[in-house]
Amino acid sequence: MALRLHVDQSSKVEQTNKPTVVAYSNEEQWAIEVPAKVKRGVLIGLREKGRSRRASVQLVFAALLAVLLRDIAGHADIILIDNEYAGQERAIKGQLLRFLDNLGVHAEPEVLRFGFIGKKSSAHELAIAVRRGKRQPDHRVTSEELWALLG
Repeated sequence: MALRLHVDQSSKVEQTNKPTVVAYSNEEQWAIEVPAKVKRGVLIGLREKGRSRRASVQLVFAALLAVLLRDIAGHADIILIDNEYAGQERAIKGQLLRFLDNLGVHAEPEVLRFGFIGKKSSAHELAIAVRRGKRQPDHRVTSEELWALLG
C-alpha cells in the first residue's frame, strides 16, 4: 500500500505573535509546534545574518517541514505539502531536501509535491486542533533544533 501524506500548517511562520503548527496526516498522523518566541528569535537571528524577510520565512518553514518529516520522508510515496507560499515552492523544496539530507534522511525529490490541502483534510484538522489547544503536539520544536539545521 502506498504511503501518501498531506501536510498542512496552522498560523504561518511570519505570524510571530502565535505558535505555528505543522502536521501530516492520512495513514499516519504527527504534529509539531514551534512556539512564537522561538520563531521570533530565529527569524531575528536570520535577519541579523543578512537574510531577507522572505528568505528567512522560507528557511524556517523548510526546517519545520524537515523536523516534521524526518522519520517518515524516506518511506513515503507521496508527500503533498499545502501550498502556503505560492511561487516559492522550488526554493522551499530545495531547502527541505538539503535539511533532510543533513538529518541523514534520503527523500526522492519527486515524492515532495506542493498543492492544495483543503479545510476538510485530516492534516488541516490536526494542525488546527493542536493550535487551538484541543490536542497536544507530538513534538515542540526548540530554537536549538532549528539552528542545527539553519546553521
